[in-house]
Amino acid sequence: MSSSTTRFWQATVPEERPEWSEERVRQASSYWQSKILLTALRLDLFTVLADQALSAAALATRLGAAERGLTILLDALVALGLLVKQDHHYANTPFASTALDRSKPSFCGYMPLFDAHCWELWGRLEDTIRSGSCPGQDTLFQADPVGTELLLRGLHADALRLAPALAARLDLGRRRRGRQCRLLDLGGGAGTYAIAFCQAHPGLTAVLFDLPGPLALAQTMVSAAGLTDRISLIAGDFRTDALPRGFDLALLSNVLHGQSTETNQRLLAEVYNALEPEGELILRDVLMSEDRTSPAFGALFAVNLLLHSAAGRCYTFGEVRGWLTEVGFRDLEVLEANAVLRAFR
Repeated sequence: MSSSTTRFWQATVPEERPEWSEERVRQASSYWQSKILLTALRLDLFTVLADQALSAAALATRLGAAERGLTILLDALVALGLLVKQDHHYANTPFASTALDRSKPSFCGYMPLFDAHCWELWGRLEDTIRSGSCPGQDTLFQADPVGTELLLRGLHADALRLAPALAARLDLGRRRRGRQCRLLDLGGGAGTYAIAFCQAHPGLTAVLFDLPGPLALAQTMVSAAGLTDRISLIAGDFRTDALPRGFDLALLSNVLHGQSTETNQRLLAEVYNALEPEGELILRDVLMSEDRTSPAFGALFAVNLLLHSAAGRCYTFGEVRGWLTEVGFRDLEVLEANAVLRAFR
């Protein structure tokens, strides 16, 4: 071996090799688990199983699938703890029966189905990092009705869990200047928060301001809740349109992370002007530490945003606090760490 080759070898082989642990291997291949679950959801496998046990052959017939591949998928789902297997028959676990059966009200699969819908976008992540392009720019809520509905239904399921607890912490029932409290739900999607707030406070009225696409689903949800006399829908684009005025409470849930810094600054100024004196802002979003590395979900979610938003990202608590203070909000209060803020006009 020549001296130059020896030097190269010595320079490229570390004295101590880092341990490539089983945990690291699993981390590198964790997308396997995601794709297995997402494929089962797209096949509607958990719904077909419902409350019964079926053989792979019977399931293949029901799903129109090839038995060999389906059997391998079913065994993997057993290994992941989503199915149980006995006497060559497969059945849902209690979790899968409750959360992954689309026929049940407790179904929580819309957000994973949205992730499955975006699978091809994630395949373009390397190109996005290299080029700075945004492959999914302006498709959600605009040109992708399927993805929009999956995302809205996923957010709706999440809000069903979160909204009642938040509504209980707010004094929305008191009268303001001789009238009942008025809520502006900005970018309110399916209207879940507005519905939950109105159900918790019988005197509250609300305006849901969003694009026409989300409002179509919101109309269905508001009608089903029997609240069409208390919740009004106004179609508009909060990035460019003026907001209605005269509200005692404004809610921004999962809005800021999809917008640029400049849009958020302008939007919060608009919200300030939409509120009455002493009016209250509730802001829910993924709020990051100052070094942008925690919470961990937010750091990962910021990568997801690269694929969907040309200018949006997960902002730090300090950035959001600065915007609120700049436009005049006061008495900032953290209601939930890294997630929910309250401020007053």
